[in-house]
Amino acid sequence: MKKTNHFFKYSIRTLAVLFVTMTMAVGFAACSDDDDTINDPPSKYIIGGWYAEQNGPGTYNAEGVSISYQKVVQYASFHENGEGFWAIIFVDKDGHAIDIPGYFCGGNISYVDKSNSIIGITITNAGIPILEDSWDLTYTNGRLYVPTTTSNQAMTPITEEQNTKVQKWLRELGLGDLKRIIQH
Repeated sequence: MKKTNHFFKYSIRTLAVLFVTMTMAVGFAACSDDDDTINDPPSKYIIGGWYAEQNGPGTYNAEGVSISYQKVVQYASFHENGEGFWAIIFVDKDGHAIDIPGYFCGGNISYVDKSNSIIGITITNAGIPILEDSWDLTYTNGRLYVPTTTSNQAMTPITEEQNTKVQKWLRELGLGDLKRIIQH
């Protein structure tokens, strides 16, 4: 009479069931209807306030103006209607916005989708000597990338703390009540 090793028989069966279960789990995950690529226009994702900060110290020199600063902040607000606001704010070592004589580094903008990751920005009013009249932003992985002369600076959605600071700095620059231009 042939003796059967029940342990071996059940172990093989258990391993086979485990293999089939794992294969099905991977197969079902592969059939997910979640699409990881962005097919919507990027403007759908950027509504609200965006913030970037570059710590100094540094010096801004242009057109006969020279200021020393502790950091530079970029702020953008995008509204659903394709319009918004952009500002570059120089901040001193005491945490106050620096008024550049004769200039306000900001203005109203309009924006359009150029592709599934590129947004075209145009300044619609301003005297902004440090910005061009139009440029492109790239939206990817929840960040807006702003082209600079040396790299792309990443802007992230603004936090409440950052928004409070931006409102304070813009008021220091004489913009008063910002409720109509700042959204987040």
